[in-house]
Amino acid sequence: MAKLKLAGGSSSKNSVTFFLNERDKGIEAVRQEDGTIVTKEVDSAQRFKEMIKLIKFIAICSMFREFVLFLNLPIWLYHVPTFLWTGLFLIAILYMLADHEIRMYHGAEHKVAHWFKKKNIGNDIKSIKRCSRIHGYCGTNLIATIVTFQLASSICLGVWDFHIPEIIIAALPFFAYKIFPVNILGMFIQIITTAPPTDRHIIVAVEALSTLIKKESK
Repeated sequence: MAKLKLAGGSSSKNSVTFFLNERDKGIEAVRQEDGTIVTKEVDSAQRFKEMIKLIKFIAICSMFREFVLFLNLPIWLYHVPTFLWTGLFLIAILYMLADHEIRMYHGAEHKVAHWFKKKNIGNDIKSIKRCSRIHGYCGTNLIATIVTFQLASSICLGVWDFHIPEIIIAALPFFAYKIFPVNILGMFIQIITTAPPTDRHIIVAVEALSTLIKKESK
């Protein structure tokens, strides 16, 4: 089991999901209304579909900007994607702020991921609580980095009349969001989008991970 590595995770209200590398299935643990925890397999294909949608959206924004410059359209149109990205990002943060339960499950997901990386297998709640709820590979970092690059491109064009190539704006965030200090905004935002979990939230995350490990060992 020591060689197992997490490929990713996600959380929502009452649930936590984990995926292992090189596997097309993950395990989601869901807390039911009666307090019981139910686990089920989830297809990672859905995660890739969401990523493809994100990439398509970025590509559309990039092509739109290039057309604005190529056709010499009003320059304010160039900044529309930036306002769009920033607005969607703020709406997502406000949504997370409005639901404390989601933030605690998000925090539990990150803590258990850190705990597993240290190879602490077993339901050790105290050890998990000591782990950080800020994770360098969180999707928040990616979105925050995309927004940062969008803002940088608008500022460069608006203030210095310098155009950053759209291939950089579109592609580089996917490589840079894990690198300090590029990811510092995303890690800071995680203070808002996560919250210290209680034992109840951690147990759900542990159940998802332990079930995934048991499935892998068979």
